[in-house]
Amino acid sequence: MLFTLPPSAIRTGLAAVALAALAALAACSSYPAGETIRSAAGDERTDGKGDLELQVTVRQVEGSILVTLVDEAGWNGTAPQIAGFAEQVTASPVIIMVDGLEPGLYAVKAFHDLNGNGEMDTNVMGIPSEPFAFSNNAAGNFGPPDFAAAAFDVTPGTTIHMMNID
Repeated sequence: MLFTLPPSAIRTGLAAVALAALAALAACSSYPAGETIRSAAGDERTDGKGDLELQVTVRQVEGSILVTLVDEAGWNGTAPQIAGFAEQVTASPVIIMVDGLEPGLYAVKAFHDLNGNGEMDTNVMGIPSEPFAFSNNAAGNFGPPDFAAAAFDVTPGTTIHMMNID
């Protein structure tokens, strides 16, 4: 899971409170909410599966974004991720393609690895110090949002989902 807090931060509960405050601030940003767009008619695959084009807007064109695509079972870490990506940020938005998904509900967890160390950096209290986001630009209360808030539907054909990492 990309967003694991150290046990000491979880025990104190301070990290959860701070994470909720950061998520609330992110929800108030000037960027539009996450959006899912269906492809034009005639773009459907013949095997009934769906393709996902994830468009991730970032504020700084540097570092990498690390993205995890999950279904509901994978949201809380009870099942493996569907796919994981580390993409160099050379422009914004960063485009990530995931081909051949079974139709259904999915969600994304992502963070902007500004310093390129491959990890989400945190402060001494376990609060993320690098930008992060969830699909639908969902924000949580005292931790990550519920799967239902971050979930979007992938259907046969191409689904385009846009999100922002603040």
